[in-house]
Amino acid sequence: MPESRPRKKPEYTAPATSRKPARIGSGRWVAPVMVGCWVLGLAWIVVFYLAPDLKYVSDLGNWNLVVGMVFIAVGFVVAFLSGLLVVKTMIAFVARHGFTPFGWWRIVVGVLGLWLLSR
Repeated sequence: MPESRPRKKPEYTAPATSRKPARIGSGRWVAPVMVGCWVLGLAWIVVFYLAPDLKYVSDLGNWNLVVGMVFIAVGFVVAFLSGLLVVKTMIAFVARHGFTPFGWWRIVVGVLGLWLLSR
């Protein structure tokens, strides 16, 4: 019986794009800003409830709750935008390099995490 010809798959080449992937600078400021906004908003609301007779607190009245919630909302917006940038960068990395480096990174970090938890 004659053998069939083996199929050759062309080598994959990534399509050329005119866009550059998003670059993130130092993200060390994100967590302090996010947590700082949350704590400041919570502190503002707590001070309003514990000492409503303070000079500037009493001037705003119930608008103090809005001010506190705005600070907390800014913290959530910072968290959302930083998460969006991280996901966009990760997708660009996987599109450029494939899943293999990402898979090895997950395995190494997972083993390291399990080792640290077992200590």
